[in-house]
Amino acid sequence: MTTYLLITGWLAGWILLWRLPTLERRSSGAAHRISVVIPARNEADRLPLLLESLRTQTRPPDQIVVVDDHSDDGTAARAAAFDGVTVVAAPDVPHGWTGKSWACETGAARADGDALVFLDADVELAPDALEALVATWEARGGLLSVQPHHHIVRPVEALSLPFNVVALMGLGVGSLLPPRHGWGAAGPCMITSRADYDAAGGHRAVRRAVAEDLALADRFAEAGLPVQVRSGGADVRFRMYRNLHGLFEGWSKNVATGARRTPLLRSIGVGLWVTSLLVAVGAVFAGSVPIVADRVDVAVLYALVGLQLAVLGRRVGRFGLAAAAWPVLAVFFVAVFTWSAGRTFLLRQVRWSGRTLHLSGGDAG
Repeated sequence: MTTYLLITGWLAGWILLWRLPTLERRSSGAAHRISVVIPARNEADRLPLLLESLRTQTRPPDQIVVVDDHSDDGTAARAAAFDGVTVVAAPDVPHGWTGKSWACETGAARADGDALVFLDADVELAPDALEALVATWEARGGLLSVQPHHHIVRPVEALSLPFNVVALMGLGVGSLLPPRHGWGAAGPCMITSRADYDAAGGHRAVRRAVAEDLALADRFAEAGLPVQVRSGGADVRFRMYRNLHGLFEGWSKNVATGARRTPLLRSIGVGLWVTSLLVAVGAVFAGSVPIVADRVDVAVLYALVGLQLAVLGRRVGRFGLAAAAWPVLAVFFVAVFTWSAGRTFLLRQVRWSGRTLHLSGGDAG
């Protein structure tokens, strides 16, 4: 039975993340005024990379609005140093709002474009990424989001590898059997029209949601508007959490919520894959594979799982040789998921950016 679970889970991993679609290159069909909205809380060291990449776009944005979400590290001053950037100080967060949704809503209110692009402060764009983003979105309208390619610098950051893999598996965008209807969104990079944003209720409609990207996609779908997700590939990348504390706090904020909101069949598939990783960890540390008990088979198992993590990791980011330590990655993932589930479903609150976020029913299911 255990052997079948190992094989089934390993195969499920390939099926769930077979090939990731990226942004398309096509002629833009219409002229849009593009407003970029960037919510930023203590991002003084990351924000300049994004602003510099926006400045060098083949199709530069018409407006850049940076919303300073009560930073205390000079974020506003760093943003103001760039020509053409409008810095807006977010008012105090109203009761019943999360900080990010309030910052996005504040920025959208100041935006005057008919196309709205929301970017997290840790994102970087290739020179023609904005042009490709607009062209891909124009083909269907509604909400287009992009999960950035995750690039790391320090070894500890490689612990994010399985989280990135699971996030894209859950969205179904790279599945060998893709969903018939778009589901979910990737919050770091989103584009929509002003008209569709207002029709879906904007961030006001998801003001209580910690996983505001998933909730916003729901609002678009309920309004009868298309929802699609792409992979950042060579176009959109980010460097996320840079230390162990940031990794633990950041991923535990919404990994359990994301799992709870994933469609049932896909959730089962992801669960099989994660379970097979844990079974493989147990087999490796026990020094045997179920049924066949010599160490040659353990080495084969280690190599097969490591190969899969290396290939899947390459599809979602640049993690170096991290896949070679896949048992560590798997155990860390499960530890964070367990902690996230406890805070999400029992305590009904999570911590992020120095704030305690209380979960709404839509977050915790």
